[in-house]
Amino acid sequence: MIDSKDNNQILPSETNEIKNLIKKLDEFYRTILQKGVDYDTIPGTPKPTLLKPGAELLLRFFSLKSEIKSVQAIENTDPVNPYFQYNVTIAIYNSIGEKLGEGLGSANSRETKFAFRWVPEKYVPSNLDRKTLETKEDHEKTLYKIPTPPNEIFSMANTIMKMAQKRALISAVLMVTGASRIFNQDLEDLAENEIIQPETKNEIFEKA
Repeated sequence: MIDSKDNNQILPSETNEIKNLIKKLDEFYRTILQKGVDYDTIPGTPKPTLLKPGAELLLRFFSLKSEIKSVQAIENTDPVNPYFQYNVTIAIYNSIGEKLGEGLGSANSRETKFAFRWVPEKYVPSNLDRKTLETKEDHEKTLYKIPTPPNEIFSMANTIMKMAQKRALISAVLMVTGASRIFNQDLEDLAENEIIQPETKNEIFEKA
């Protein structure tokens, strides 16, 4: 008698287990997860994109827990040209402490969402030529894409690290749970609003 496991074959009992898992996962997606909160749809992509709240619900659904295993940091504090990069590894464990897999997430201050921001015309610094700037319409207002001032990059360091952690978590959850059959990977932050506008009149944009 041939041992099917030795030939990398799936036993009938394992097939049923996988089918039941897929059924539960599909039902969880349809009945529990909320669009715009746990996942979202990016135009032009074939599958919805998993967001951090959805990843956390999947952990609870499968009785899993996550743990940050390592954080590698590059922190250049040059006031003229600061640069921050974080590489995070997150491991996923089952209820009895067995490690099921890891996810890696990286983020840095030169990514578009950190290195640039969208602002109304009145906040465009006077040293920038509006005609050369990228623009887009938002609620019948024209927004301009301008470089983020170096001093504000420093205040984003913690946000950049959290972004790396979020990417690592979602990567790990998708891999361990098999939810990548439903959701896209590496697109979670594209589903978020990247328009950053000044909150007070004391911002550097008005001073420029």
